Amino acid sequence: QEFANKLKNNDGGNKKIKISPRKIFEINNLTNVERNGLVSSVEKRFDSSSIDTETVYSSNEFKGTLSLILIKALSELLKSEKYKHLNSYCDGENIFIRNEVNFGLAMNLGSGLKIGVIKNSDSLSINQLESYALELIDKYIDDKLKKDDVDDFSVVLTDLTEKGVDNFTPLITCSNSVMIGLAGIKGSIQNLIISFDHRVSDGLEIANLINDTLLKLRDEY
Repeated sequence: QEFANKLKNNDGGNKKIKISPRKIFEINNLTNVERNGLVSSVEKRFDSSSIDTETVYSSNEFKGTLSLILIKALSELLKSEKYKHLNSYCDGENIFIRNEVNFGLAMNLGSGLKIGVIKNSDSLSINQLESYALELIDKYIDDKLKKDDVDDFSVVLTDLTEKGVDNFTPLITCSNSVMIGLAGIKGSIQNLIISFDHRVSDGLEIANLINDTLLKLRDEY
């Protein structure tokens, strides 16, 4: 015990950086010891070259990207009878299904990770999603995001295609059952990843969700 206390209290003269309140909130939100080992992921590679990521958008900011098209497709699926139970969170004894699909968009534009929330995303058109997302980005840049802009997301997309990575595992917060990741090369081979809470779903169902999402992208865009 003395040795452990000494290690804990001795910084060895190393530089110490205090974790910011924002990062502590993020850590707490991602920490759930009761769920350890119950989070898994399913992924699928696909060719995005045939999907229209140019004319579907009005402004240049999202041209060439799948982000908002993916949000639109998944929002509609998560509102459907087949998958609405995935728009939820679990406390270990109950699954709480949300009435609204509030899609979070992970943003890191120089001031740390923030999740801007597009409320009722299933009811919005691509152009409305685009306007909503651009407003959130502008607020982030101007440091004007309010609580309502970052609160109550039911699912989140993290898009790392700008970085050219092949794969990563999205982390699920305590208030979600699924989280979405997108990697790969824009306009070419990309990778759709869905992390999920095994207390709510299983690999077979998430595989079906991925296939239904990609089918929707190909058929509608």
